[in-house]
Amino acid sequence: MDHYWEERAKRSVERYEQAVRQAIPEMLKAFEQAKKEIVAEMYAFYGRYAKNNEITLAQAKQLLSRKELAEFKGNLAEYEKLARQSIGTFHLEVENISMKIRLNRLEALLMQVDATLQELYQKQQKVIQETTERVTLEEYYHSQYDLSVSTGRVLKFSKVPESFIEQVLTSPVMGADISTRLWRQDIDSGFKIRQYLNQMFIEGKPPQYFAEELGKAIGAVQVGKDGKVIGSGKKYEAYRLLYNEASYAANQARLKAYREMGAPYYELTATLDIRTTPICQSLDGCIFGIYTGGDVLAEYRKTGSEYRQAAYSADRVVVGVNYPPFHVNCRTVAVPHYPTTDTARMTRAARDAEDNPITVPADMKYEEYQNRYLKETLPKVKKAKDTTLQNTLEEKELIGVVPYGSTLEKVRVIAGKGTQSILRDTPRLVAQHGGEEWKWEKKSGIIKTDNFTYEVHWYEYEGKQYDNKLKRKG
Repeated sequence: MDHYWEERAKRSVERYEQAVRQAIPEMLKAFEQAKKEIVAEMYAFYGRYAKNNEITLAQAKQLLSRKELAEFKGNLAEYEKLARQSIGTFHLEVENISMKIRLNRLEALLMQVDATLQELYQKQQKVIQETTERVTLEEYYHSQYDLSVSTGRVLKFSKVPESFIEQVLTSPVMGADISTRLWRQDIDSGFKIRQYLNQMFIEGKPPQYFAEELGKAIGAVQVGKDGKVIGSGKKYEAYRLLYNEASYAANQARLKAYREMGAPYYELTATLDIRTTPICQSLDGCIFGIYTGGDVLAEYRKTGSEYRQAAYSADRVVVGVNYPPFHVNCRTVAVPHYPTTDTARMTRAARDAEDNPITVPADMKYEEYQNRYLKETLPKVKKAKDTTLQNTLEEKELIGVVPYGSTLEKVRVIAGKGTQSILRDTPRLVAQHGGEEWKWEKKSGIIKTDNFTYEVHWYEYEGKQYDNKLKRKG
């Protein structure tokens, strides 16, 4: 890869990551305000109806008095204002409530909570859209300028069409647009709050319990010294949504500039470090046609993995198949490629197994980089025509070999999709492998050989296995 474009790709990621970091405080402020209001509503509810700081579910479901109902109906005007800009089905909830002549205490409380959540997600949507629009404009103009410098063409800059910005804002990312994904978060938050309330009323727990559980669900977001954002809960989900929208916008803006400037091909460049996902490892260095996707010159084809085969089978540029982003928190970038570019004497930046910055040849692909610089960090396995199970988290040596052709028996889902058990590792799985959180499963099964019986655990997404671990050998 041309060092010029390597630097531009790096700066592009830095720009949209900076835009995301600048937007985070406003988003977190909205979450904290929503949390404060919901907790205040809960304490007010207890103050009005509880006796000795306790209230049963039956008491919570008692009908409002005429005075209380009239007071509540007076607040509907504000709810209706929110409903006109609502995400999902909130407007239907308001219509349903407004038509009722009887209303119980719990229904009134839940409407207040839903209204607060709706306001939160409208603020969140505003932040995401403003950040996405900013990233789109910046990347479009930067890409045009970089191309003009690289090719020597005199460029007359033109304004980004409003229709293109609107297209970026409304296009599905990771299977759904912004509104849909925010609505899913809204539904999930509302469901969890209902669970907390039912448990609190049934078990006679004080309102402090609700405040603690709500705080856990919302979660925290932390930014490390390296600028990497970590965390859990709804705040972290909001950050990831913001990041993915920004990444998508940046890549779409670059693609538009490449097309307008007549670049014939683009090359995928992954970040060379130990955190790079398998799909980005596989596609690093692959070249595709700007207009035709996988239909490229024979000398540019690089096949061998399922990811590459799918990417080169595409007859056009397809996000997630042969164009980034490929997964949640994706750092892979597409840069222009010209057939005359000579990379023999060029270099690119990378990091070794200890995360130290190093320089490698520009045409070095991820597989060669991994074998040369990361090999010692990978699990050591016995070289045999057998299936080797991964190490446990505690042990560093090979602890089992399963003969080829072995069959998994008694397979069951122990957490995640289709169960009532929470799969706590989904944030990492989505960040590393992509997909939607609710589709991930944790499974277990038994493998019997002539000498041993193995209990195996693994993660699975739409039939594909990840992170097989040997939990027991007997």
